[in-house]
Amino acid sequence: ALTLVRATRALEHKCAMAPSASEALPVFALGTETSLRKLPPDDWQYSMERVVSLAGARCERESGQVVVASLGEPLQGVTVDWTPLTSAAGATIARERVEVRRVGYVSTRRPVYPVERVGRWPDPLMPPTAFDVPAGEVQPLWVTVSIPADAVPDTYRGTVSVSVPGEEAQSVALSVNVWELSLPVRGRFKTAFGMVFEGDVSQWYGWEEDPGPEVRRRFCDVLLRNRVSPAGLYVGRSWPPPEDVAWCRERGMSAVSLGNLGAATPERLAALAEDARGLSDAGLLEHAYVFGAGSLLPDGVARSAEAFDRVRRVLPGIRRACPVSPTRPLWGHVNLWGTLVSDYDHISAQRRRYLGDEVWWYVCCGPRHPYPNLFIDYPATDARVLFWAAHKYGVTGFFYYEVAMWASNMQWEDVGDPSIALHDDPQALAGLREGKRWPEVRWNAFTFSRYNGDGQLIYPGPEATPIPSLRLEVVRDGIEDYELLVLLEDYARLLKERDPAGKYAFLVNEAMQMANASTAVVEDLTHFTSSPEVILAQRAAVAHQA
Repeated sequence: ALTLVRATRALEHKCAMAPSASEALPVFALGTETSLRKLPPDDWQYSMERVVSLAGARCERESGQVVVASLGEPLQGVTVDWTPLTSAAGATIARERVEVRRVGYVSTRRPVYPVERVGRWPDPLMPPTAFDVPAGEVQPLWVTVSIPADAVPDTYRGTVSVSVPGEEAQSVALSVNVWELSLPVRGRFKTAFGMVFEGDVSQWYGWEEDPGPEVRRRFCDVLLRNRVSPAGLYVGRSWPPPEDVAWCRERGMSAVSLGNLGAATPERLAALAEDARGLSDAGLLEHAYVFGAGSLLPDGVARSAEAFDRVRRVLPGIRRACPVSPTRPLWGHVNLWGTLVSDYDHISAQRRRYLGDEVWWYVCCGPRHPYPNLFIDYPATDARVLFWAAHKYGVTGFFYYEVAMWASNMQWEDVGDPSIALHDDPQALAGLREGKRWPEVRWNAFTFSRYNGDGQLIYPGPEATPIPSLRLEVVRDGIEDYELLVLLEDYARLLKERDPAGKYAFLVNEAMQMANASTAVVEDLTHFTSSPEVILAQRAAVAHQA
C-alpha cells in the first residue's frame, strides 16, 4: 500500500509539472507540511500545495516544513536558499529572521511502551548544508520565522528555493501573517529543564573544566530561544552559573534553579545562602527555587520534610520544589509541586494553590499513552497539547529532568548501569570503541533505558554547538500557545473591569470560555486531539478573539 501511495504521488507531481517542462521532467518535486507532523522518509502523504502558511504574534517563532521529494532517482548535492519576507506595504522581515534546517532522522528501537512503528523518525534539526535524498524518499526542511518585536501587523511573503545540480531550481512560497498581538520575551509560564555540563556534555566534548561563558551561553541560548529555562535539578549547584543569570534572564529565563538540596548539610545550606544573596542583590531572588527529590517511602518523606525545614529557616522566602504531587506529609514543607502529569489531581492542586503554593507538571519516562509525552516515537501533537492542558488546569510551570542524556551514545560496553541500553548495532559499538561519535556513528535512540529520546531534547553538534530537536521546537510552540491563552484572559478581564454595566458581558464570557482550552484540543488528560489542523485552527481563533 505504501509503495502504491508513493508511486501515485510521484505521478501526481509529474503530471502537475509536465506543462512547464521544456525537455525532460524534473527528478524532484516540492511539497509542504505543518510543524505538527513527523514525516518518515517514506511518507508521501504531505500537501502538494507549494505554500508554507504561518501566522503568529510579534516575538513569536513559527515553523512549517518544505518537503523535497525524489521522483525515482537519488538526489545529490541538494542546496536550499531563501529570501527576506516583504509585505505589500513594503515592510520587511529580514532574511536573518528566517531559518531553514534539514530534518535529520534517527532509528528507533522497540521500546517498553506501545508505538505505532519502529524505524527512522525525524528529530534533529541539522544545519542546511548540501544534502542527498535517496531514490524514492522525501526529505523535510524545517522553516522557522522569528517574528520581530517591531514587525508591522500584515502578511509578509517570500520564497524558499531548492536546487539540485543539473536541474532547474524549484521554489515554495513562504507566507507569514503577523497578528496585532505581542508575546512577552519572558512569559507567565515557567520552565526548568535540566541542562548542566557535569556528566554527559563534558564527557562528549572532553572538557575537564568549565569551557567558559561563550560555550555555556551557546547551550543556554538553544533552550531560551525555545522558551525553555536551563536548570540544574539533580546536581548540587546553581544553574545557570551566577555570572550567567542576568544574561539568561534578559533572554526569557523564567525561573532560577539553585540546584538539588540533597541532605541539606550545613555546607550545602551555606552554599545555598551564598547563591541566594547574589540573586537578591540582582533583584532575582523571587524567581529562584531549590529542588529536593525525596522518596515517597515514609522515611524518605520524613527526611525531605526535615531538609526543607532547614532551608526554610535559612532562606524563609525561597521556593522549595519537589517532583511529587501534593502529599499531606509534605504540606507546608514544599511550596512548589512538580506533579507527574498522570498523577495530577485538580482538587488537591487547587487546595494548595489557594494556600499560596505553585503546581507545575513533570514528565520523564512516564507517563505513557493515553497521556501525552515527549518521546521521539510519539506524535508531535503530544508535545503541543501538553501546554494547552496545562492552561486548562491552571498549571503554571513545567519540569523536565534532562535535555542532553548522551551516555548511551558514548558507551560501548556494559558498566552495570540499568539506565544505559547499549547500541544493538555491532558496527556502531565498534565505532564507539574506536572513539567515533554521532553522526559518524548511528544515533542510539535509547537515551534512557528502553525509551526513545527520553531525557534528550538536544543533540551534540560540532564545535560545542548544540543541535535542537524537532520536539524541543514543538514544545516552544506549545508554550507560546499557552501565552496566547493567557493574553486572551487578560484582555477579557480588562474588558470586564471597563464595562461595569455588563454591556459586553457576552464577549467576556466567550473569551473566557475560549481561553479555557477548547475541548476540541483538550478534553482531559487522556483525551486530546492528534490533529494538526484542529490545533492550528483553534490557535488562530484564540488570536482573533484576543
